[in-house]
Amino acid sequence: MEKNELIKELLSEVSYRSNEGYPILDKKEHISILAEILDEWGYTKIKNELIENLLEVNEALISEASILDPKYKPGHQVVVKNKVTFAKELKIGDVITIVTNKEGEPDYGSGDFEKTLKFPNGKEFKIASNNKGYGSTMFNHLKSGKSMPSGEDWESLIIVAFNEKYEGYEWERAEKFWSDYGEDAKKVAGSFKKAIKSKNLSQLGASTAALNSNWGGSNKTPKTDILGDTDERISLKKAGGSQLMSGGLEEVLATFDAAMQMVGQNKPKVLDSFLTTLEEKMGRMSQSGTITAIQKLRDSGEQLTKDQEKQIAEMEKLQLNAKEINSDMSSVFKDIYFKSCFCFEAATGTTKFSDKKAIANELIEFNPGSGTITAHLPMKKIEDAKVLASSNSFYVSFKTGGGGSKPYLALRTKKMSKKQMLGEDIETFRDIVVDEFSKSDYGMNFLNEANEEQLNEFQIFNKLSKGIKNVSSKIKDQAKKILDGILKKIKLAFDSIKRMGRKMFDSIMYFLGMKVESVKISSGGKFPLV
Repeated sequence: MEKNELIKELLSEVSYRSNEGYPILDKKEHISILAEILDEWGYTKIKNELIENLLEVNEALISEASILDPKYKPGHQVVVKNKVTFAKELKIGDVITIVTNKEGEPDYGSGDFEKTLKFPNGKEFKIASNNKGYGSTMFNHLKSGKSMPSGEDWESLIIVAFNEKYEGYEWERAEKFWSDYGEDAKKVAGSFKKAIKSKNLSQLGASTAALNSNWGGSNKTPKTDILGDTDERISLKKAGGSQLMSGGLEEVLATFDAAMQMVGQNKPKVLDSFLTTLEEKMGRMSQSGTITAIQKLRDSGEQLTKDQEKQIAEMEKLQLNAKEINSDMSSVFKDIYFKSCFCFEAATGTTKFSDKKAIANELIEFNPGSGTITAHLPMKKIEDAKVLASSNSFYVSFKTGGGGSKPYLALRTKKMSKKQMLGEDIETFRDIVVDEFSKSDYGMNFLNEANEEQLNEFQIFNKLSKGIKNVSSKIKDQAKKILDGILKKIKLAFDSIKRMGRKMFDSIMYFLGMKVESVKISSGGKFPLV
C-alpha cells in the first residue's frame, strides 16, 4: 500500500474509533488510538515515522471549513475530515477545490448559499443550503503552500500575457506568480484579444484618484483597473461575484444622489409623473363642497349604497402625509431608468471622478481556471447598465418633517439660501402654507390652533381641505381662498421644479422637506452592486 493511501486509511480508522468522529492529531487520546492501530496492522517498526508524517499533515489543516460561506472563493481548498453525506465516494484525506458555480440546479440541497466543488477525480458537484455554515463537520480548510494572486495581481498577470512583455511595472508584480499561474493568464489573455480592440494594455497603477468636488463620498478607489490603447478603460472582476462598489452608507448615498441628477437631466418625465400625481391629489382634496357633502352623507345615519360606501372610503383615505408621499417617491426609485442610472454610476464612476482614466467604460469578468471571459459589458451610456439594474434593487428611507416636526408658527417664513443654490426662487411647501395663512385674521387664528395641536404642514392642509362644519359662508370663503392660494403657488413651484434638470430631484426634496436617510441594496446577478 502506498504511503498516501495508508495515511487515508489510518485517518478513516481513527475517525471510526474516536468519540469525535474525525481525527484530531494534536490530541493525546487520538495519537494513542493511532499507535494502537499501527501495532494491530503490523506497522510497529515504522510507527514513529508514520505518526510524525501524520502530524505534518495536520499542520497543513486549519479548523472547520464552512464551505458555503461566501468568503471562500473559487480556488479555496478543503480536505475531507469526516464522512461526507452528500458524496459517499469522497474519502477522508481527499482534497476538494471550490470552483466557479456551474449552470443549473444544485446536485444536492437547496437554499440561498451555493458552491460548486471539484472532486479529486475531476467531477464538479454543486451543493446548496440556507445555512452558510454547512460542511463544518465534514471538512477542514487546507493551507496553501503558495500565496494566491489578488485581484491586482491578476491584472498584472493578464497584462503581461497579453502584451507578451516580461519587464516593467506589471512584470515586477506578476513575476512571483508566473510559474504557477502564467499558463492560466495566457488563456485569459487569449480571450481578451478576441473581446477587445486594444493591442496593448497597462495597469492603472493608482490606488486612489481625484474626486469631483460635488461628490458626497470619500472612497477614492478608481473604477478602472486596466487601460487599453484605444480608450478602453476596463473594470476587471474575477468570476464568483466581485462587487461593483463599496457598501458604505456614505458611498451609497453619493451614488444615489448622482443617479437622481442623471434622471433629472436625461429623463425628467420619471419625476414629472410624481409631481403631477401629487398636484392632482391636492386639487381633489380642495374641491369645494365635495368632501363636506360626503362627510354629511357618512354622518347622516342613512342606509348607504355600495357606491356611496366606496366614495366615503376613498374620502377617508384622501389625505396628504409624509408617509404616503414617501411611498409615492419610492416608486420613482423602482423605475428601471433610475436603477440603470444608479448601476451605471456604481460601475463607471462617471460623476465621481475628475480623472477620466479612473472612469471605467467596460466591465469584464474572467474565470482563471478555464481561461475564459464569462461576462463582458460595455458601459458607454446609461442604457448599457439596464442589464445590471434588472438584478439589483433599492429600499429607500427618508427623513421628513412628518408628524413630529415643530408647529408652524415656530418655523421660518423667509426664503432660505438653498433656493438660490438651486438656481430658481422656489418656496417650500412649508413656506407656502405659512405665507397664505398669514394673509388674513382667520388664517392666523387657524395657525394658532394648529400650533397648539402641534400640527405640521401636511396636517394643516388636510384639516382645511376636509371642510369646516357649522361655520358661516364668509369663513368658508376665506378657507377656500387660502386653499386656492396654496394650490396656485404649488403649481408655480412644480412648474419651476420641472425646469431644474439635474437639480430636479434636489428641488423636490427641498420643496417637501424630504431627505434620503438611507439606501439598502439588494444585489444579484454576475455583477452585484455590493
